[in-house]
Amino acid sequence: MMEPEIRSLVEISDSKPALRSHADIVLSRARWAASIFQRFDRDTTMHIAEAVARTAHQNAGKYAEWAVEETGFGVVEHKKLKNELTAMPLVDHYRDEDFVNPVIDEARKMVRIPRPAGVVLALTPPPIRLPRSISR
Repeated sequence: MMEPEIRSLVEISDSKPALRSHADIVLSRARWAASIFQRFDRDTTMHIAEAVARTAHQNAGKYAEWAVEETGFGVVEHKKLKNELTAMPLVDHYRDEDFVNPVIDEARKMVRIPRPAGVVLALTPPPIRLPRSISR
């Protein structure tokens, strides 16, 4: 049996203020991480991007299962294939781009100064699951 103090914490953990506070904490940590990440040079940035892509590719099946389980939509094998076909090719597509250092365009007399977009966050409601007879 759950103790009353613990039960009250569990019951409020899904309340709007608790969820909002959790989102604020996650956002704050993401901003901190972004402020550190923007200090990295191009080689370090590419090394991290490649490691993330490799890990995404290696865990494509696990991420596909999570997505289908969480949303109730899709086919695990299709999502796994999509994950495998996008992880490394996406890094390869941008491999020759430099999104870290300023680039001088002599002809246009311009200097492009890359700047991080910052933290991108989307809080979305869970999908509405339709009965199979309606969703077909």
